[in-house]
Amino acid sequence: LLEFQFPCDSVVTGRGKINGRTVYVFSQDFTVFGGSLSLIHAKKIVKIMNEAMVVGAPLIGLNDSGGARIQEGVDSLAGYSDIFQANTLASGVIPQISLIMGPCAGGAVYSPALTDFTFMVRDTSYLFITGPDVVKAVTNEEVTQEQLGGAKTHTVTSVPLESTAAYNMKDVITELVDEGDFFEIMPDYAKNIVIGFARMNGRTVGIVGNNPKFAAGCLDINASVKAARFVRFLDAFNIPIITFVSGTAQEYGGIIRHGSKLIYAYAEATVPKITVITRKGAVQILFRGDKEQAKREEEYVELFSNPFPAAVRGFVDDIIEPSTTRRRICEDLALFASKKRENPWRKHGNIPL
Repeated sequence: LLEFQFPCDSVVTGRGKINGRTVYVFSQDFTVFGGSLSLIHAKKIVKIMNEAMVVGAPLIGLNDSGGARIQEGVDSLAGYSDIFQANTLASGVIPQISLIMGPCAGGAVYSPALTDFTFMVRDTSYLFITGPDVVKAVTNEEVTQEQLGGAKTHTVTSVPLESTAAYNMKDVITELVDEGDFFEIMPDYAKNIVIGFARMNGRTVGIVGNNPKFAAGCLDINASVKAARFVRFLDAFNIPIITFVSGTAQEYGGIIRHGSKLIYAYAEATVPKITVITRKGAVQILFRGDKEQAKREEEYVELFSNPFPAAVRGFVDDIIEPSTTRRRICEDLALFASKKRENPWRKHGNIPL
C-alpha cells in the first residue's frame, strides 16, 4: 500500500456555489483504493463539515466507498467515529445531503443514514452493511446487490393498500403552491403521507399532508415516522409548516409509540404551523338493511361530520371557501413571519423512540 501514494487520498473536498448559494462538498473517489476510508480521508471530511457549520452552509456528500481501508486497521475505524460525531453535531445546524453514487458497504452506510436527505442512483448505487457474498456464506441465501441495498429497496418497503378515496392530496398541493412547483421528499415510501418543499408567495414552506388516495390517508407506523422526521427538520431550520388533513379524525394503524413521534414533533415545533382540513373524499357508507340504522347514521353525519361543531367549540379558527385557501395561507404566513416562541429550558426532551 505504501508504494501507491495519492496526494488527495480517496476523497476530494471543497466548496463552491449551486444556483448562487455557497455549499461544501466532499466526493469519494472509487478509482483510488475503491474509495475506502483512511484516517486522512476522514480528517478531510470532518474539516469541511466543521467549516460548513461555521459559515452556516449546506453540506453535500457524494458517497462511493467500499468501506474502511483494512490496511490501516483501527486508524480507519477511528476515522469513522470522527465523521459520525461530526454528522451528529451538525444535525440541526446545517442541512446535510447525501448522494449515493455507487456501492457503499460496511461502515460507509452510517454517515448517509445520519444526514437529513439521501438520494440514490437507480441501478448504480447500493447501500448495504454486508454484501451479497457474505449473506450467501452465512445464510445460504442468494441475493443481488439491487435486492440487498438498491435504490428501490431503500425507498419502497411495502405495497400500498388499495385506494379507497377519490382524490390525490398532491393535486391539491400543486394547485396552491407557487407555480405548482412542489418538491416531494420520499415519494415512494409510505405513500399515505405526503411531505415536501414549496413556496407560498415567495416564502419557503414545508408541507405535510395525509393522502386519501393510499390507505385512505390513515397514519400507520411508516407514515408517522416519515412525517415526524420531516417536521423536526423544518423546525430545526425555522421553516413554516403547512399541514393538509383530510378529515378531523385520524386513525393510527400501528404501534402507538410510532404515532406519538409525530405528535411529539408537532408539539415541540415552534415555527408557524398552519393546518387546512379538507374532505375525506368519496368514502361513503352504503346503507343496507336496517332503514332506522341508516337514518341514524345520516343524522350523525349531518350533526358532526361537518366543520361547524368544531368551529363553535373554537377548535378551528375559520371556515373558508376552497377558492380562498391560497390567499388565506399566504396572509397567515406573512402575519406570523416574525413569530418567536421558545420552549422551556431543558437538557433535552425524551422523544418516544
